[in-house]
Amino acid sequence: MSDSPVNRPDSDAPAAHRWVEPTRSQIKDNVDLYEIVYDEAKRTLDDQSAELNNVRTRAVQYLAFVGSATAFLAGAGIKDATRHLGFYSLASIATVLALAVIILVAVLLNPWSTPLYKRVEPKIIVTTWIEREVPSPTKAEMLRELSLNFDKWQAANNERLGVIRKLYFSAIILGGLQLLAWASLVWVAV
Repeated sequence: MSDSPVNRPDSDAPAAHRWVEPTRSQIKDNVDLYEIVYDEAKRTLDDQSAELNNVRTRAVQYLAFVGSATAFLAGAGIKDATRHLGFYSLASIATVLALAVIILVAVLLNPWSTPLYKRVEPKIIVTTWIEREVPSPTKAEMLRELSLNFDKWQAANNERLGVIRKLYFSAIILGGLQLLAWASLVWVAV
């Protein structure tokens, strides 16, 4: 941080709206504003984490529904079926689709394959911000820096959530196709 405000060179905004590097005293004087920014940034990260948990919960519920329907349809289709090439083709397709849905849901549930960034760990705050050779930061300075880091994590989380949403959507579509294949098998088998 500098002691005097400096205009950011890439800004084309009118002078009244340009970003300036705040001084330490300006940051200290605006602690309430930095708290608002910090709370909003934290809320967004919490919302992203909740979205991931909701997707995982819905994926498990959908897998249970598809599994129950598959058990019913497969039982009805295989029991007294006339086995011919169409029967075996549909049964193979439905089985592959069932395995694909299980794999997609397993990937969604695996915390190592669908991680989101965490908030700052206490050890990092203590060693990087509080216990350092230069003067300790004020509350406003710490809130400001954490909020700026949260912004980077939110952007990275949005990319990861995009992949997670695609996995979830794929599981839904493949589960529906699987049920359609099993239902067709019941009609072909009679």
